[in-house]
Amino acid sequence: MSCGQGQMGQLGHEDMRDQWTPQLLDPKLKSNVEASIEKSKMFGGQQIKMVSCGTMHSLLLTSGGEVYAFGWGVDGQLGLPKPPKDPSKPAFMQPRFMMPTPTQIESLSGIQSITSGDQFNFAVSSGGTVYSWGANTNGQLGHGNTDQVEQPKRVEALSGSTSVQIACGGCHALALMSDRSVTSWGRGKEGQLGHGANDDVHTPKTVDELGTDIAGISAGGNVSFAWRNFGAPPAPKRKAAPEPAPAKGKKKAKKKK
Repeated sequence: MSCGQGQMGQLGHEDMRDQWTPQLLDPKLKSNVEASIEKSKMFGGQQIKMVSCGTMHSLLLTSGGEVYAFGWGVDGQLGLPKPPKDPSKPAFMQPRFMMPTPTQIESLSGIQSITSGDQFNFAVSSGGTVYSWGANTNGQLGHGNTDQVEQPKRVEALSGSTSVQIACGGCHALALMSDRSVTSWGRGKEGQLGHGANDDVHTPKTVDELGTDIAGISAGGNVSFAWRNFGAPPAPKRKAAPEPAPAKGKKKAKKKK
């Protein structure tokens, strides 16, 4: 189910209208007035494992490792073939590319996690291959350049670690590697990369200040977080048990001199 702004198709509904309450994506379930359908056949009947949202696009990951995309796709963030440009028209008159219904990205399979930034995405396969695609103005795709990528492309600097985790901000990204170190890349103007400078970085670079004992990462907008777990807190000190009160009706024996 989805709700909110839908004018670019990012909610997955064909009518592309804003929705003020959560609405079912499966059109057959929407019209299931007689309650004759027990479960959704959408996505081949697979369960949804994960959802990731950008600014105007969305991704779905099924239990079978397939990825579906929908919404605004001009910057390549859908990972789907864009319509050809009309050479007789200027750039500002080219048709807008939107996909209002979830469409499978055929080039991806065996995916175990997905994450999205403003206009870009990452996907990690069960074998440790990392893919990225979409806008790349600040090098946020990690390919060593700022070229837009319209189809999922392997990120060589990150692939090979089966436990890699990705977190995306607006135009930057972090990765938690198998040795528990953190790398970052993309926009660095506000210091969100943690390298002590405000330069953009086009390939994943280790954040030396964090060391190799990181438990988790998160990112959003122009900020980044990383945290450690230092183990269980110490047990609270036990207080001495209070002396029992004397029984009623009995007086304390006087001490003999």
